[in-house]
Amino acid sequence: MLREKGQRFEFVKGPSLLEAAADGGMHMLKYIKDLLLEDEITKYALARAASRGDTAVVQYFLDQGCDPNTKYNDMSYLDIAVTASYSEAAIATLDLLLRYDADINQLTGHYAEYYEFEFPDGKGNRLSDGERVSRIVRFLIERGADPHPDSSPWARKVLTTAARREFMPVLRCMLDAIAAREGSSFDDLVRTIDFIKDVKSPKPCVCYVVAEDPLVMLDRHYWRAKYPVPP
Repeated sequence: MLREKGQRFEFVKGPSLLEAAADGGMHMLKYIKDLLLEDEITKYALARAASRGDTAVVQYFLDQGCDPNTKYNDMSYLDIAVTASYSEAAIATLDLLLRYDADINQLTGHYAEYYEFEFPDGKGNRLSDGERVSRIVRFLIERGADPHPDSSPWARKVLTTAARREFMPVLRCMLDAIAAREGSSFDDLVRTIDFIKDVKSPKPCVCYVVAEDPLVMLDRHYWRAKYPVPP
């Protein structure tokens, strides 16, 4: 309002201004439109918005010409978007970046720890670890992420985390994607299951007994899928 009345302001380009404006949302960003440059400050502000799942601010930066494939601190915006607290926000931000031609092959799993925490789902419910992770992983695979640990650093890190935390929905999702991939062989599944077994941490002593090793269940699941028993 003061600017519209002719009041002059002297803006000092720096992290505090751009970060505060990005955190303030769209109604603040419009006041610093002329300061948006493809530099580390802008990259940082875009990364902050992606980590919050703030799609309006992320789209604003992209519309201003920010490259979705530019990395911040050697991390892709896709990897950063995974850290949004709600799975819906993470998926919406990932979808937005991909629609602006972010390269799915830039996924590295750098923030692998964010594939294992429990967060609310945004609707007052608590998601189990595996449920939240499987939503994000399934979306990324549907959009072209490589699920095979032999060829994908992202897949290696996600599988490692899921194996150690025994996220069965995630392991099944990754294995299903490998089995469905064109040209995939049975040996691909065997190597992946062996990879999961190799990275799986030994379980500490606990006061209850697990009736069956989850990885044994996975083995059985895929033998039955490959060699179904007639009814």
